Amino acid sequence: MSQEIINPTHNQLLERMKSLGLRLTTPRVAMAGLIALWGRPFTSNEIIEDLGRSGLGVHRATVFRDLTTMVRSGVLREVQVAGKKGRHFMVAHDRSGHMLVCEKCGKVISVDRGEILPVLRQWTELSPIATGWKIRGHEVETYGTCPDCVVGAKKIHV
Repeated sequence: MSQEIINPTHNQLLERMKSLGLRLTTPRVAMAGLIALWGRPFTSNEIIEDLGRSGLGVHRATVFRDLTTMVRSGVLREVQVAGKKGRHFMVAHDRSGHMLVCEKCGKVISVDRGEILPVLRQWTELSPIATGWKIRGHEVETYGTCPDCVVGAKKIHV
C-alpha cells in the first residue's frame, strides 16, 4: 500500500491554486499556509480563528466564499469526519479519493489507486443494485486509528 501522507507545502498549494486560475489574494495565501501547516482535515472555524490570531482581518464571509471557491476549483474537497459535526475540508488530490483518516490525530493517508480498484470493481459487479450503472468516479474514506496513535495508546496503558 502507498503510504504517501497528504500534506503539500505552502508553495505547492499556491502553485496549484495559480495553475487552476485562482487569484492569490492575501486571505487565500494565508489560508494556504494554515492548510499546509495542519496537514489534516480542518473546519472553516479553525481557519477563521487562526487568521484572527495572526492579525489578518479576514471577514467570515470571505473565508466561506474562498473555501467554496477552492472546493469548486478542485484545490480542496469537503469530507465527513466521523463523530464531528460541521463542514470539514482537506486538500483534494485526485478524483478517486482513496483515503485512510485517523480519528485521533487527523492524519490522512492516500491509498494507491491500483490497490483498491479490484475491490471496487468486484463490489460493483457483485451488487445487484449497481447493475447497468456506468460508474464515473468514487470516493472511499476509511476511518480508524493510525499506527502511531495505536502505539501511543499502548504505551500509555502499559
